[in-house]
Amino acid sequence: MSNLGPIQTNGATEATLEAIQVIIQSGLPTYTGRLNQYGEILVPFSTETTIISYVVPTGKTFYVLGMKGWGDTNGEFFIKINGSIVGGDRSTAADPSCQCDFTNAPIAANAGSLITISVITYVSATHTMRANLLGGIV
Repeated sequence: MSNLGPIQTNGATEATLEAIQVIIQSGLPTYTGRLNQYGEILVPFSTETTIISYVVPTGKTFYVLGMKGWGDTNGEFFIKINGSIVGGDRSTAADPSCQCDFTNAPIAANAGSLITISVITYVSATHTMRANLLGGIV
C-alpha cells in the first residue's frame, strides 16, 4: 500500500491514508459464528409487535450485521437491544421490503442482551409480517 500523504480535515486533524485504513480494518471483528434468524407473525393494526427475539449466549458478543423486513402491507421495522432502538427501516408501497446493512459498522450486543425486531403497521386489519435478523458471533 502506498502512502498518499497527509489528509487535513478542518485544519485540525492530520493522518495518512494508510493509517486510516489500518484503523478501519482492525476495527471489524472476526466472527466465529453467524446467525440468520427468520420470523413471521400476524400484526394487528397500529400495534408494535415483536417478530424475532434473540438472547446473546453467555460469554459471547453478538454483532447485528443486518435486517430484512417485509410483509403483506407497509410496516415500520425496529431493531432493539434491551428495549432501546438501535436501527430500523420502513417498507412502502413503492419499496415493499426494507433492508438494513450494518456490515461495515456492526452494532454490538453483549452476552445476555435481548435483541428484537419488531414492526408496526398503519393499515387497517391484521397483516402477516416477516423479518430476518443477520449477525455475527464472537
